[in-house]
Amino acid sequence: MPDATLQSLFPRQPRRIWRVYLLILVGGLLLSTAFYVFGIRPLDDRVRMLHAERIAHDFGDVGRAFDGIVARHLGLAEQVASRTAIRQRQADFLQGRESLDDLAAFALPKLADALKANAEIVGIVRHDPSGRRLFAVGEEIPAALSAACRPGEEDRARPLPLLRTEGQRRFAYCSPIRDDRHGLVGFDVVVADDVAVQALVDTHTGEVIVYALGLDGGELAFRPAVGGDAAMRAVRRADASTPGLTVLRAPTRVPGLSLCSVVDQARFFAPQREQSRLLLLTLAVAAAAILALSVVLMRPIIRSLLDEQHLIEMASFDRLTGLLNWGTFHRVLDHEFARAQRYRRPLSLIMFDIDHFKRVNDTYGHPVGDEVLRAIGRTCSGLFRQTDSWARYGGEEFMAVLPETQEPYAESLADRLRQHIAANPIATAAGMLSVTVSAGVLSCRPGVDGLDKVAIVAEVDKALYASKEAGRNRVTVAVLTGRTDTSPPG
Repeated sequence: MPDATLQSLFPRQPRRIWRVYLLILVGGLLLSTAFYVFGIRPLDDRVRMLHAERIAHDFGDVGRAFDGIVARHLGLAEQVASRTAIRQRQADFLQGRESLDDLAAFALPKLADALKANAEIVGIVRHDPSGRRLFAVGEEIPAALSAACRPGEEDRARPLPLLRTEGQRRFAYCSPIRDDRHGLVGFDVVVADDVAVQALVDTHTGEVIVYALGLDGGELAFRPAVGGDAAMRAVRRADASTPGLTVLRAPTRVPGLSLCSVVDQARFFAPQREQSRLLLLTLAVAAAAILALSVVLMRPIIRSLLDEQHLIEMASFDRLTGLLNWGTFHRVLDHEFARAQRYRRPLSLIMFDIDHFKRVNDTYGHPVGDEVLRAIGRTCSGLFRQTDSWARYGGEEFMAVLPETQEPYAESLADRLRQHIAANPIATAAGMLSVTVSAGVLSCRPGVDGLDKVAIVAEVDKALYASKEAGRNRVTVAVLTGRTDTSPPG
């Protein structure tokens, strides 16, 4: 039995308790970690993904709303160009059957009525098929737009690049005028204001999401009334280089004009972060409460179990040497002897005591004698195998049971123990003391019947007595026939 078996048993008890508490703590940490890794974090990622989908969906809604405004403008432009009476009079003008003045006198009032009926339309310029201006109503429209509006084969109105004059932003549309008999008889340049588009940008922009419309060159054509400078800079660049911002950009139906959206991630995900922190805090508090409750509830149970274990070990081991006591040794011997008999395996016993130990107690006192006994116990534990069982059999008597061991090896082990003790003085409070031991060895050979534990203990005791009688500091080997062999000191 190793020396570390029960040396200082009771002082180690608190450390054992804390091992249990540490196990509870580690279990709680593992459970919390698993809850976070497989619960909170995937949920947080899922919520972020849903938020990203929401951002993309909102961006698409704003884009569709802008396209709706442009589509409405185009519808108005086509409505203006589709007036049958004006179209027929213009075909007559092209055929030379009517003068330009007569055409203008007839068409201008009707076009002016169109401006009044549609507040978004601020100007209309009528052209002949070659692009020559015929007449105009409303705001002055740059001639460059006439050059940009050269109808081809298309029959529908189309947007022109954004018009910016004197700080104003205007949407221009090229609308062809076609007659069933004469084909293309001219085209209109229809100009609409920016009120609806600016309202769209302002309505959908908040402190977290900023919408804007920018030109291809990076200049902002429409910016919201709210929004930070960082967001505006990101809109101008229309990239994701600004930390903490998500930038989306998509082209529009208006040539050279793009819709931009900038999302402040920190502020957008702030509610989610707060909810995650609250959930983590709740988890930490719950884990701490469970840990504390476990400690409180488990502490008396653990102490009771350890006390019970301590009592069992106290009843099984010798407190002084840490070896088995007499009662426990006999239980081990019963088991090993029965096993050896049943399976016909060899079994050996060693018994020794300290020569003239009474003289040590009388000369130096019992505390010094106890130091000698402890040192002998450490020697027994250190020199033999883990399968061997050592016991303090009496006051200064020690005994070992060696399973699967025959007499030559048992005798060699006993003699090695004797030599080691004789050659190594023991450090005590009285100084270095040299002691010797006398030993008896008994081996039960396989196949020998009619044995019992009492008989073999008596035989090994006789062998020990023979060593004493022969002069001490020696090993005597006993055989089961009743005959005793004595080996001289090695």
